[in-house]
Amino acid sequence: MLSVVRFGLGKGEVELREVPIPQIGEGDVLLRVHSAGLCGSDINTYMGRGSGKTVPLIMGHEFAGTVAAVGRRVTRWKEGDRVVSDNTGAVCGSCYACMQGEYLQCPNRLGLGGAIDGGFAEYVRIPEQALSPFPNCLWRVPDDMPLEVAAILDPPSNGYNAIIQQGGLIAGETVAVMGVGPLGLGGIGAASAAGASKVIALVRASTSALHREAARKMGATHIIETDTQDARAEVLRLTDGEGVAITNNCAGPASTFPLCVEITRNGGKIVMTGYDWEHPLNHEITTMTDRNISLVGHMGYNPTSWRNVIRLIEARKLDIRPMITHELPLKDFHEGVRLMQSRQAIKVIFHP
Repeated sequence: MLSVVRFGLGKGEVELREVPIPQIGEGDVLLRVHSAGLCGSDINTYMGRGSGKTVPLIMGHEFAGTVAAVGRRVTRWKEGDRVVSDNTGAVCGSCYACMQGEYLQCPNRLGLGGAIDGGFAEYVRIPEQALSPFPNCLWRVPDDMPLEVAAILDPPSNGYNAIIQQGGLIAGETVAVMGVGPLGLGGIGAASAAGASKVIALVRASTSALHREAARKMGATHIIETDTQDARAEVLRLTDGEGVAITNNCAGPASTFPLCVEITRNGGKIVMTGYDWEHPLNHEITTMTDRNISLVGHMGYNPTSWRNVIRLIEARKLDIRPMITHELPLKDFHEGVRLMQSRQAIKVIFHP
């Protein structure tokens, strides 16, 4: 089968290879991949900046398809089922995080496409080490949901967790989202679906018209350029001098953090989704303490995030299709990387 293999830890050490179809054990599921989304973390891996050290490895952690085969002990799934993976390949099932249902935070977790072969391939094995302790590592895809949409449920599930579960958004409040890549768009969509009265997207002047239009389609009521406008003054004007209830920083650079503090209201929350590997955040917190602002670290999602995002899409209250700008055969993987690196694409979907 055709697959995208990371064969080394350096920049560009990724290639298309023909490899055998995975063999499954008695508790495994074999998934035939219909659609796989290219993530910013895949770009980091491609550039030699990924945190994973497993090579050779089939990349890809955002994917959906149909069940091709199941092990004899598998009872929940059958051949032909339409499913999407949350990219969990193994968890311990017994640590504090697992006991709370926060499987993504398991210190022993192994991710598909990061430590175990992933979904940039025609087939992928979903291991029993995930399915047994964590049945919802696979989700059933509704019949009316295209599999290319299901393949990118990761970013909106991140956004739902950041804005609603961790941010605690109450309908009618105001939200600012810094950055309009897939994670930022996921936050914008979640805030809009949950009834935020204003959803302010903070961008740079260089942000493409493609990304701006997607932000508007997903619910941004205002777009402010942080490098050409007085962003603080604009946000305060839009919120009657108060500031926003929740600021979701999806941009990454540490230099964006002071503005997050300035535009968040007293008693509000800053949820940090993006980060910069090379320039860690180094900011005094006295101002935040004086103003009772909470700083929340965000990583990923949990089963509640996935369940409710699927329901919102089914109910036509959340549309994530504006994130999909290109669909390519898997053989054009390198072209997909080029499109995302040049900001000509938001989400590239590969069809193996």
